[in-house]
Order: sequence, then C-alpha cells, then structure tokens
Amino acid sequence: MTMKSVLYSIQPWHVANILSGDKELEIRLRIPNLTPPYKAYIYCTMGGAKKPADYLYISSDGKPVFGSPENKAHCNGKVIAEFVCDYTKDFLWVENEYPYKGGEYVISDDELERTCLTYQQLCDYGGQRDLHGIHISELKVYDEPQPLSRYMRCKYPWDCGACDEFNGLDMVCKRKIRPPQSWCYVEELPL
Repeated sequence: MTMKSVLYSIQPWHVANILSGDKELEIRLRIPNLTPPYKAYIYCTMGGAKKPADYLYISSDGKPVFGSPENKAHCNGKVIAEFVCDYTKDFLWVENEYPYKGGEYVISDDELERTCLTYQQLCDYGGQRDLHGIHISELKVYDEPQPLSRYMRCKYPWDCGACDEFNGLDMVCKRKIRPPQSWCYVEELPL
C-alpha cells in the first residue's frame, strides 16, 4: 500500500516563520495517522486578510514579506510549499500535585523556541490537552503558489483503491477540495 500525503492549513504569520527557518515545529491538537517520514504540503490560510499586513508574499530573494492585497501574487489561499515530517513529538499536559492546582506542558525551552510560540500561546491553544509537534524538514518552497485544485482529498491514509474503483466520482475521495480546518490526507494530481 502506498501512503498518502498531508495538507496542513497554516496561518500566514506561522507560514512566514516556517519560510524564514525560525519555526521547525508545527503544533497541533491532532495529527495524521501516519508513521514519519511522510510528505506534507503547506496551505497558507487567508488569515484575517482585512488589511495589507495580512497578505503574505515571497520576495524575489525567497524571503517572506507581508504586503498589499492588490498584487495577485500573494500566498494566501494557496499551497506554497512542501516538507517532510521526519518525526513527531508529544507534548503532554501534566497536572501538578497537591497543594498546587493547575498543570503545565512538558516542553523544553529549545523545543518551545522552535515552535515560534510563547509558553502562554501554547497554553491558550492547548487548553490543557496534550499537544503534538510536527517536525519540518527538507522544506521546498514553490516558485509559484499552487491552487487547491492540484490536490485530491482522501478519506484514508492508505491507498484503498476507491479512487480508481469509483473512477473519480467523489464517493470516497474528493477531487474538488476546500481548505481543511487543520489538515487532511491528499494526493497531488498530475498536471
């Protein structure tokens, strides 16, 4: 069986940190049922997209910059890069012992720095639930952002044959996809 890839929806300011090389760990509440290494695609969400600072571009020297929405070359709403997730790491929420109430995440300072989040942002996002870090390696930024129509959403993480069996009738897998809330299994369609 061949394995599928994963399409991650990531907010523009986090994408900028990934492209600059500062963010090496993407934090998620849920992760795909795949054993690393696996291929993953980065879909840059629309974000707020209400003011010029919300639109992400890749400059001619390959650096992420924010600018005006008049230029149609922005990355928002497009697949802009791919990477290999070579490992994942769980960050557990551990309750404190009596007499202290509350808890904390088991994460080192180095790991937290590689997420480009503050500890408070991590706590706010996690809400006392266990979190998972997806390690980003072998990042490849596309010369031209790709539309979602280049990908087919798959229901299962393995090659189930349903796409061939149903001849693309969208009964199991979807040829026309919307951006996932967090992530989804995908296959890249041939040009």
